[in-house]
Amino acid sequence: MGKWMAIDNKRELIRKHAATPAMTQAQLAKWAKKEFRLRDPPARNTISDIL
Repeated sequence: MGKWMAIDNKRELIRKHAATPAMTQAQLAKWAKKEFRLRDPPARNTISDIL
Protein backbone atom coordinates (compact mmCIF):
# COMPACT_ATOMS: atom_id res chain seq x y z
CA MET A 1 0.00 0.00 0.00
CA GLY A 2 1.26 3.47 -0.82
CA LYS A 3 2.21 6.21 1.56
CA TRP A 4 -0.59 8.60 2.51
CA MET A 5 -0.25 12.36 2.34
CA ALA A 6 0.22 13.90 5.77
CA ILE A 7 -1.66 17.07 6.76
CA ASP A 8 1.56 19.07 6.32
CA ASN A 9 1.90 17.65 2.79
CA LYS A 10 -1.64 18.71 1.97
CA ARG A 11 -0.96 22.22 3.26
CA GLU A 12 2.20 22.38 1.13
CA LEU A 13 0.16 21.28 -1.91
CA ILE A 14 -2.28 24.13 -1.26
CA ARG A 15 0.64 26.60 -1.00
CA LYS A 16 2.13 25.24 -4.25
CA HIS A 17 -1.22 25.70 -5.99
CA ALA A 18 -1.52 29.27 -4.67
CA ALA A 19 2.03 30.09 -5.81
CA THR A 20 1.59 28.51 -9.26
CA PRO A 21 -2.12 28.66 -10.16
CA ALA A 22 -1.40 27.75 -13.79
CA MET A 23 -0.43 24.19 -12.78
CA THR A 24 -3.10 21.65 -13.62
CA GLN A 25 -4.28 19.11 -11.08
CA ALA A 26 -2.40 16.42 -13.02
CA GLN A 27 0.80 18.48 -12.79
CA LEU A 28 0.23 19.03 -9.07
CA ALA A 29 -0.23 15.28 -8.62
CA LYS A 30 3.09 14.58 -10.36
CA TRP A 31 4.76 17.28 -8.26
CA ALA A 32 3.30 15.80 -5.05
CA LYS A 33 4.48 12.30 -5.97
CA LYS A 34 8.05 13.52 -6.38
CA GLU A 35 8.05 16.07 -3.53
CA PHE A 36 6.54 13.76 -0.91
CA ARG A 37 8.07 10.50 -2.20
CA LEU A 38 4.72 8.84 -2.81
CA ARG A 39 4.53 5.47 -4.55
CA ASP A 40 1.80 6.72 -6.89
CA PRO A 41 0.63 10.23 -7.71
CA PRO A 42 -2.57 11.25 -5.91
CA ALA A 43 -5.72 10.82 -7.99
CA ARG A 44 -7.21 13.91 -9.60
CA ASN A 45 -10.22 13.78 -7.30
CA THR A 46 -7.89 13.66 -4.27
CA ILE A 47 -6.10 16.79 -5.49
CA SER A 48 -9.48 18.43 -6.10
CA ASP A 49 -10.68 17.53 -2.58
CA ILE A 50 -7.50 18.95 -1.01
CA LEU A 51 -7.75 22.21 -2.93
